Amino acid sequence: MIALRRVSLVVAACAVAAVLWVLLLRASDRARWLQVEISDPIVRGRPVTLEITLDPSVTRGFIRADLHWKDTRRVSRGALSIAAPQAIEPGVSRYRFQLLVPPRSDFASYVYGVIYVSPTGGWRERTHACLLDEIRVRPAGDSPSKPGLRRVTPHEQPLVPTPPRQDSRPVRWATACLLALSAFGSGWVGRRRSPAVGAADLAIRWRWLAVACALGALWEASGGEALLGHWLRQIALARGWYEHRRQLQELLTLGVIAVTLVLAALALRRDHAQPVSLVYTSADLFWGISAVSFISLHDADAWLATPLWRIPVAQVVKLAAALVAAAGAAQAVGRAPR
Repeated sequence: MIALRRVSLVVAACAVAAVLWVLLLRASDRARWLQVEISDPIVRGRPVTLEITLDPSVTRGFIRADLHWKDTRRVSRGALSIAAPQAIEPGVSRYRFQLLVPPRSDFASYVYGVIYVSPTGGWRERTHACLLDEIRVRPAGDSPSKPGLRRVTPHEQPLVPTPPRQDSRPVRWATACLLALSAFGSGWVGRRRSPAVGAADLAIRWRWLAVACALGALWEASGGEALLGHWLRQIALARGWYEHRRQLQELLTLGVIAVTLVLAALALRRDHAQPVSLVYTSADLFWGISAVSFISLHDADAWLATPLWRIPVAQVVKLAAALVAAAGAAQAVGRAPR
């Protein structure tokens, strides 16, 4: 019966993870106001066709499509080919643009489209904007007999840059102090000897929790998320990985959510005493939120940066987790044999 209960909890946790992921993807960066088809393949010296179908909600202004390029390291180098804007007319939803990839082979290893709508046709006044995924440019002689069009995913571009999350330093230090207290209490309980059945296994759990809480306190106090994130970002930029990070971020975020919920479900096992379950679940939640925040998927960042009592949601959740962990450790210290 206990084994069946554990399996049910794991399955339920995975289901919750899937639901959370679906809700997260609903706020993804896919542009919903248009559909795009592009030439396939793209060959040097040949025109590139962009077929754009606008949503009925876009009724006025000018639509424009440009072609930008990237070098062999997949670093963006700016505009490659620019088409004249076309006026959006009532009852007309499809627009075609012809853009040329120069025959030169010393640049433009990859190209991607930039599409936007503006009342004047200018970028600064844009009301909608999106980017297309990059496409590798083939050599001039590598051209199929029947080139065609294929649908690609347009990615919404914010009209105003998302402001960086403003963390509260007092909240960060309060979280670090509470986690340090939790680590001290957990370590103290883990060193107590008890003749009770299962006490040795429970002591090992307390010691591991002490390590997890101590690392959490160090992570918060040092601002590890910002420091390590900046270092990895510089490496990604230098090696041309940064613009292709989203798919990896999605997979890592999904994995973190699933693992966090599974570990939380395991804390509900009947052989767990209440104080250790409190600290265990709280440490799990703290590290889960910290990991999602560190991975920095755009959709997750937007949610975690939402202010709650003028404090980002990420910090509120971490502070609450640290507070519950400290309460659980204090309760365990009070119950420990002297």
